[in-house]
Amino acid sequence: MNPIQELLDTPLELLLAAARTPVEQVDTLVRRANAEMDQGDVDRGKQLALEAVELARQTCPKAARERVLALLCFLRTAPDNAAPLLAEAHGIADSANEPQLITAIVHAARTLGVPLPTHVF
Repeated sequence: MNPIQELLDTPLELLLAAARTPVEQVDTLVRRANAEMDQGDVDRGKQLALEAVELARQTCPKAARERVLALLCFLRTAPDNAAPLLAEAHGIADSANEPQLITAIVHAARTLGVPLPTHVF
């Protein structure tokens, strides 16, 4: 079976129950949200992405990767909020010194025409 279809076919409650930590729960929500959006259910994807962002903010203060990926996932459904979402994601990735995350954020910002703060060394 296709892994994306398997992700969509498995009840979310079971997926979240299998996640042992809040970081794993955020990852599960982000993967499911992206899968829902990829299959055309943008409203469901947006709801799950927002849940992922909120959970990441509340329970994963040191998990830069999950926090940024949740914000980028939500950004897919909220391009009108691109500036604050990208600024938050950039701040998290920059503080965590995560160049791969920064690259992803910069790419998204350029694609959407959103300026980001410049980094001064």
